[in-house]
Amino acid sequence: MTASSFFDTHYRNLRHPFRPMKWMGRMFEEIIAGRPPSLVDLPTGAGKTDLVVIWLIALAWYGHNRRDAEPIPRRLVWVVNRRVLVQQVHDLVKNLGERLNEQESEETKAMKCALRSLHGFDDGDVLNIVQLRGQRLDDREWSLAPTRPQLIIGTVDQIGSRLLFQGYGQGRWSRPLHAGLLGIDAWVCLDEAHLVPAFAVTLRQIREHVLKPSVHVPTSISKLFATLPFWLTELSATPGLSEPRYGKAFRLDPQKGEESDDAIAPRIVARNTRRVIWKPLADQKKLADVLAKEAIRIAKEAGGQAVAVFCSKATDAEKVAREIEQNFPGRVLLVTGRLRGYERDRLENGFRRFKTPHSEAMAGNEPPTFLVGTSAAEVGLDADASAIICDFANLITLVQRLGRLDRRGELSVRSQQGDGPVPTMTIIGGEEGKIAEGQLNDLVNGLKLSVDATAEFDSNLFTGGPWLEVAEKLDDAVMAATWQTLNLPAKAKNGSPNPAAVSAEGATNASDQGIAVETEATQPATWLQHTFASITVGPVVVPPLSDATLRRLAATTPRPTPHLPVHTWLYGLLPDPEGTPLVGIAFRLELDVLAHCEKRDEETEESNKMWEKVQNVLTKFPPLRSEFHLVPLQHVREWLEQQHENQITLAHYDGETWDNPADPKLLAKILSSNSVILLPTSCTSEQVKAMQDGGIVPKGMKGKETQPLWDVFEMMATDGARYKRQVEVTNTSIRASDGDPVYRVDLDADSEPIAESELLRQPDDGWKRVRLLDFEKGGIRFTLRYWQRKRGGEVSYQPLNSHLDTAGNYAEQLAKTLAPDGAILAAILKAAASDHDLGKDHDKWQRAMGNTRAWRQAQGRDDSVRIAKPVTEKPANAGGYRHEWGSLMKVNEKPLSFLNYLSKAELRFYHDLYLHLIAAHHGYFRPSLPDRGFDSPPTPAKQNPLRIECIERAARLQQQLGYWRLAYLESLLKVADVAASRGTEPDPLESANNLDET
Repeated sequence: MTASSFFDTHYRNLRHPFRPMKWMGRMFEEIIAGRPPSLVDLPTGAGKTDLVVIWLIALAWYGHNRRDAEPIPRRLVWVVNRRVLVQQVHDLVKNLGERLNEQESEETKAMKCALRSLHGFDDGDVLNIVQLRGQRLDDREWSLAPTRPQLIIGTVDQIGSRLLFQGYGQGRWSRPLHAGLLGIDAWVCLDEAHLVPAFAVTLRQIREHVLKPSVHVPTSISKLFATLPFWLTELSATPGLSEPRYGKAFRLDPQKGEESDDAIAPRIVARNTRRVIWKPLADQKKLADVLAKEAIRIAKEAGGQAVAVFCSKATDAEKVAREIEQNFPGRVLLVTGRLRGYERDRLENGFRRFKTPHSEAMAGNEPPTFLVGTSAAEVGLDADASAIICDFANLITLVQRLGRLDRRGELSVRSQQGDGPVPTMTIIGGEEGKIAEGQLNDLVNGLKLSVDATAEFDSNLFTGGPWLEVAEKLDDAVMAATWQTLNLPAKAKNGSPNPAAVSAEGATNASDQGIAVETEATQPATWLQHTFASITVGPVVVPPLSDATLRRLAATTPRPTPHLPVHTWLYGLLPDPEGTPLVGIAFRLELDVLAHCEKRDEETEESNKMWEKVQNVLTKFPPLRSEFHLVPLQHVREWLEQQHENQITLAHYDGETWDNPADPKLLAKILSSNSVILLPTSCTSEQVKAMQDGGIVPKGMKGKETQPLWDVFEMMATDGARYKRQVEVTNTSIRASDGDPVYRVDLDADSEPIAESELLRQPDDGWKRVRLLDFEKGGIRFTLRYWQRKRGGEVSYQPLNSHLDTAGNYAEQLAKTLAPDGAILAAILKAAASDHDLGKDHDKWQRAMGNTRAWRQAQGRDDSVRIAKPVTEKPANAGGYRHEWGSLMKVNEKPLSFLNYLSKAELRFYHDLYLHLIAAHHGYFRPSLPDRGFDSPPTPAKQNPLRIECIERAARLQQQLGYWRLAYLESLLKVADVAASRGTEPDPLESANNLDET
């Protein structure tokens, strides 16, 4: 079967009843030839999400023709810059996964066979679809299947932090694992790349580091990574960054008839039909009122409209929404960046009107629906508005907003046929009106656009054609200048020195000194003198991703430092000194319990005891990311500085531990991008107002169903959760006839009495209660119970020898799947996995994990038994002994006799790799081990040289392989270790992170 017929057959099978567009076949040919596009610049609505389908079919092609075909990455990593879009993209591809995993047609069977050959294991689905947005508790499960084809969808925060070895919410075991899997054998596609220019530049820098050739490594290792490529593609239908200097951009080819596809032609009509009207506004204080009135007017005049209102500020969006809600109750969707993931998920049903064809809505005489929001709503949503009203913004944002207008082209086609008005975007205001008018004049004159004589420019009317040329006629110089990176010009437009400037000479010197300066998206030095400079975004500066920086980010031995926030590589160095990182604010009932205790007792002993309980709960059951209101650090700092000591109860997480600071002003000084702050749900009305005024939480709309401050953990931790919480607020003063308390849940007078035994019942047979937190005051008891999944199966004991054998065999199979001809790699991985836990054969570790004489007698086992995993629910502290340190001591001088035929240099590399994989399999030894990990005996005189050797070995391997390749090889042993542990622990991942102190 030819490549073109292979693609056409499988596309029709997976996407029935849809047929592939012409551009898709050409894209497939490029991908299977190993030429992924550096940029995909397709018109809005041209179906660029189908890149997922193209990748999957290309991966199957590779599986069918593995020896002759160019390798295709097993993981497609789709990055979006808004959390609400993660769910949207997931919904688009969910049907694809269901068809592939459930259908039994001949085509599907052939594709599954090809994909399974790349996986190498006959378990589970052949395609795994993963959401990384912080809501699901089990979103780390994907990292245990490095050979399984996976579509991973995540936000800039989730994917970016993981790629930079700083995964949000991840421990030292997981951070290198995730970085290696996302940087090797992965295709990263950055959607709407122009809206996150800093991250696009960072990804280009990461690509340069990942693709640096390995130095002084055996040929077999070089061949392995040649079959595990890292690809980077930016997707954008709006001008933004200059085009990458690597690869080629992919656009529609009119000569091949790609613009005439039935699904694309109406959208091309829309591009040439839509119009933009600008209306000046002298008093900016009235902006929200004018936007609301304009939206209401358009809706009442046209009827049945899907009207979108976009605002630059969240406060304006909230005012507009409240005003429209008074005229159209229940017809307003408010989307701002301050909404938690919980509220965003609840808006999904409301978006349906903006996804429904306009003709269907008109036929049904539906009342108008309004979408009001900030960039969280205007970016990337598959929302088809019939009219748009917005405030004045930079050029890129305006073009982005225009892309939400008549996306399908339905209204534009009707308009051309004389059956309706021209779809219109109305821009309100600017900078005092006059400046905005001058900016628009400069825009038209600078591009030398011809304006329709019938549309007087003085009346501020733009026809569709000239406006579209804003996006189409930007030459390379202007596009490159739109976003600014490290090399800022020495002078601004007015000739004054630029304080953030880095001279070209300085950049060159830095490069000569070994600092990797990104050169893909640097701006021309003349940009700030350009006519367009005043109407585009401000400068965006991205720090160089130097080797010194990467060494610190990739290290897991030291605690994360607040002085190197990963946020700056995701969103750039912004005017705020902190780079305006976001701090997570959440409201949890655990803080209410703590607050009541603090109010009750003047002495501190009782409150300290309660804090210890709350701290243990938060450590074991932390808040989910979708519970957070994400707030700029500076806003949180200013709000904290206004608080008085002991005015409000709060808990602070610094990236490692939870604390209960008594003085909010001191907390303000140490706040960082790693910070999370928890507050009680029982805040007073004055406290709530102060939070709203300070921008900590949104003010919300009238008639909102749920309180914006309420604890939503129960609603978030549902499907696939590793733990649950059960909450009761009960009145203990009500007693039964026999005198025992009878509980009324939630103090509802109409509720039926519930016996205490019923409340203590487990949610179901798969769960066990592991924590209890309660407090009673005035006859009212607050009770929070926590549940964890039970151990898998009934086996809780695994012999150490059995565990090592299973891990070794699994690692060998992983290696053979990745490199069928890589016998040496398979042998090394098997040897490392077979020896990685030898240090557990130590009396101190065995006793701590429950292998005591009492346990052995109860189990009927002799004293020689050695366990691989804890046989007690609460393992004891091993007194500083670390089993991987013990393993390293046992094998440090062990010769790899099966590799004696290799050269001395090759043998040293493989021996280094063997020792490093054993040392680093629990996340330490990157590059060393804390002092508390030493064991005595042996004496420090024997330990210190081994510690130095570990540091030198890790540095040597990192220099030879690079940061991501080394982390990837580490991941293979970690995965084998977890696979061998399945069935003996409730959650091997949890154990790997929480028990690595033993």
